[in-house]
Amino acid sequence: MLAKEGKTISTYLVVLFVLLLVLLAMIAFFLLYNINLFQKENKRYKGTDEEVIQYVKDTHDADVEILSNNGPKNMNNTGGATVQTKDERELKFKIEISIFNNIKSDTYEEESSVYSLNEALQSSEEPRALANIGADSVEIQLPDTSTPWHGDYNPFFYFDLSGDIRLSSEETIQVVNEVLPVAEEWKETAKNEYKLNMEEIHFESFDDEDKLQNIRLNIESASNDSLEELEARILEENIDAFTQHLIKEEIRRIDYLEEQFDTLEFSDSYHREYLTCNQIQQLNECENYTLYVSYPSRSPVEIRKEFRYDDPNVKEMLLDTIQKINDSESPVNQLSIDMLYRPSDLEHQYETEEELEENNERIIFDSRETIINNLPEIENVEDIIFEE
Repeated sequence: MLAKEGKTISTYLVVLFVLLLVLLAMIAFFLLYNINLFQKENKRYKGTDEEVIQYVKDTHDADVEILSNNGPKNMNNTGGATVQTKDERELKFKIEISIFNNIKSDTYEEESSVYSLNEALQSSEEPRALANIGADSVEIQLPDTSTPWHGDYNPFFYFDLSGDIRLSSEETIQVVNEVLPVAEEWKETAKNEYKLNMEEIHFESFDDEDKLQNIRLNIESASNDSLEELEARILEENIDAFTQHLIKEEIRRIDYLEEQFDTLEFSDSYHREYLTCNQIQQLNECENYTLYVSYPSRSPVEIRKEFRYDDPNVKEMLLDTIQKINDSESPVNQLSIDMLYRPSDLEHQYETEEELEENNERIIFDSRETIINNLPEIENVEDIIFEE
């Protein structure tokens, strides 16, 4: 009896030992697997061609070829590599490489999702229907990966206007109005089915100067606009694109003014042109412009001596310039003066530098850009008020 019980206990101990070994083996396998996974996930890949290729293989299980590799970021180089998958998709995407030559991130997931979304879009009827109203080359695009990206890397709904539709024509607004509901539908598809945040429409069109302009519009904010509201929104959000041809026309009209100015010259030192449009509410009509002018001398010493805020002669010269602008009947509403010697705090512009020093005022003076607003309302020197 005792021998039988001892044998049973021994059997139990053997079974228990075997189960313990199996459990320990499972724990060891689990630990090794997770250690390997942790090491894989936390491996630091360098920015060499070989490690970029291996990084993509390990991270996305994709085989790629290197299209370009600018290495790590530095003061003169935005860095990063561009690769392309070897499958039928031929996806191009960016690899970000840090200043320490470590791979930081990539745009594979975004490019892959947009590729699939575009396949769905192109197999639908929308691209052909939109082409019939003048919206060509409809597709979903991502920001240009040849330049560094900052913040969100979100796709947008893209099209270009047919060549016979100019940017400044009423047809542009009508086409955008018909594209909007389609873009809104694909915005929801992108969000719900592809986890993509597509907020904007981008389209390209030639302006009246035959320059290609890129226009952006927020889909959600414009979706319920009337045609008039849509026009105003597009113009406000893309004022540079819609006014470049108007600026060229106005420059041709007022170019003679510079010869009539007593001293000042047109200034394009920090601007593309010496004239910019500040406000546009309807197509082909700029409400008001800023004219940029400068004093001929660029020497700080000469400017301090000859081109001062508190010099009556300078004020008279500015008044004469403003009157000539007003006489031209150009809608120039603002004068931007480059390098006027003045107090940094313009609250002190009503006292001369000498008066401020006599009052022991500790005021900083320097030469900087200064604005005069509301030119049509200025009739005498006292009306001239300097602003930032």
